[in-house]
Amino acid sequence: MFGFLRGWKASKVSAALLLGIFNLARFLGMSSLRMTHSNAGSMEMMEARSRRSLWKWIIIFGQFFALFYYTYNYILWIMLHNDKMNLLYHGKHILLAVPCYLWIMWMQHFNPFNIIRLCNRFMWLFGRVRSLSKRKRCGLGGGRELFLILLWLICLCHELVYLVAKFEIIPSLYFTYVLSAGHIAFRINFVWCLSLGVLYSEINEYVATEMRKLKLPQKDAKRTIRSLKRSLNLYREIYSVNIRFQAAFNGIFCLSLMHTFFYISVFSHDMIYYKAMTSSWLWIVFLRTVMDLLLLSLAIQGALNAF
Repeated sequence: MFGFLRGWKASKVSAALLLGIFNLARFLGMSSLRMTHSNAGSMEMMEARSRRSLWKWIIIFGQFFALFYYTYNYILWIMLHNDKMNLLYHGKHILLAVPCYLWIMWMQHFNPFNIIRLCNRFMWLFGRVRSLSKRKRCGLGGGRELFLILLWLICLCHELVYLVAKFEIIPSLYFTYVLSAGHIAFRINFVWCLSLGVLYSEINEYVATEMRKLKLPQKDAKRTIRSLKRSLNLYREIYSVNIRFQAAFNGIFCLSLMHTFFYISVFSHDMIYYKAMTSSWLWIVFLRTVMDLLLLSLAIQGALNAF
């Protein structure tokens, strides 16, 4: 199905797109980390120098101001629309959006080292798995992963364009920043599950190759068995890293997922209450949000199938 993407060197394109999104998040102040090359030649994550300077506190002040501006104006809007259903739906929206945003701020500025260790261990596992095989690999996955990432980027771009276009210039910047930052946990899980599926697929391919060697008459069966034992240890490492990731992100991911479902319910309510079933932009936003959930489900399913 994804054969038409092979000529693109899909794995390199996928990695370049994800790295570009990461750098954009850094530029917008949503990440205080940076990617660099380690002494071993692989990629690793480090804290940015800006965390040790006055710029860090300027970013923190700006993020708190954006949150205050967003919350204050959203509450005013709810109060102006004196309706119980608006209070219910949009009130839940704020109660879920604000904790997601505050969690991102806390992880970014006050507890980044846990994320650094987790990501570096995960990237080390990628390098370790690829060092086992004689086949040289680079980037992330293949045509399927590139196709999902492209759809994911289309949804992300539409979300940003919609939020910027919906409000006046200054409010749109604050609203876009807060909502985009609040959805980061949701998007991190998509990238993690997609990468986890690729990692499992690569080690499964190597193990399958080694198992076939055992069926052939050869003198070097002990070497193959040692390789399989190393692979088993890597399976344990991957499982351990994934457990640590879930412990760090599952709570906020649950809130982010609930936020997404309530986001869908808010648009459904507005389409029905304001008799806007024929509104094309509401349908587009509704379908884009559903597509976000579908892409996450496909990423999770891919990781489960490869496990």
